[in-house]
Amino acid sequence: MFGFNKNKPGVMLDPAALARLSDTQLHLLFTRDKWAALGRESRLAALQEVENRRAKLDGRQPLPILEGAGAEFESPHLYGVYAREDNAIYINPRFLKGSAHHRPAAALETILHEGRHALQEDAVSRRPELVAEQVLNEWRSSRALYFGSADSSAPPLIQLKLMTVYQMQSIEIDARRFARRELFRIYSSLKAQGQDTRDIRAQLEQSYAMEARFIDRIQKLLTAQEIDALEKMVLEAMARRFPKMELGNLRLFDHARMALTLPPICTLENPLQLIDELDRYEEKKLDRVNEEPLNQLEDRPCSRIASLKLNRL
Repeated sequence: MFGFNKNKPGVMLDPAALARLSDTQLHLLFTRDKWAALGRESRLAALQEVENRRAKLDGRQPLPILEGAGAEFESPHLYGVYAREDNAIYINPRFLKGSAHHRPAAALETILHEGRHALQEDAVSRRPELVAEQVLNEWRSSRALYFGSADSSAPPLIQLKLMTVYQMQSIEIDARRFARRELFRIYSSLKAQGQDTRDIRAQLEQSYAMEARFIDRIQKLLTAQEIDALEKMVLEAMARRFPKMELGNLRLFDHARMALTLPPICTLENPLQLIDELDRYEEKKLDRVNEEPLNQLEDRPCSRIASLKLNRL
């Protein structure tokens, strides 16, 4: 493609050159060898090109991809942030510096995830016709009361519960599902063309493993009564924040309630089947967003990646 030499890092690809790449060529940049050969500016430009193409498909303005700074980005667990106030996406500088020890495919998934938050904001603020009213109200709930990720000073069990509540929020479930779904499409496309899929597959497996651990925490740490209490707290905050909004029978945490009714994920031979079932539940609500449901594809991730084992939950 561009004659990469992994022993001579610092290859420069300007935005114009990146814009001329096919989707396959662009996605292959997020394999370890090619990423290791790119210079910092080219890495940032490649991430920007991913956002540009996703924004065009979404019918929104692309956001600038900026290098994150500050203490929060010292955490290896924070990959990126969509900053509504700045109208920008910040990426962890670990992805831009040095070797490819920080998985480049994770950077790709991060841009898809944070770009989805931009679409959610677009729907809430400017284009409510994008999604059904139920979904729109679920996304609005985060404007009224947003649960951040866990406080590192809290006891370990409380940290786990706080992280689970953070991940239970509708905008986070939707962003994870969307990014995972798009990563699967990229993986499927590369595999069909006989391209190297090892790094993309490894990230896809990592993404599913994270989702499986999230469901496992719901099933082990939360009760239906606690979920009801959280929902009541958020609905009360919504009533104060949006006094004219008709909340009706709005339910915000049915994803978590559904997880409680399913078999314990840690006992399943193929946990992906349960994750796919929850993803299908979310897809059915998105009747206006420009998405092709995964169940219309030849096969779903659970059949394509059947070798994934998640025994250590």
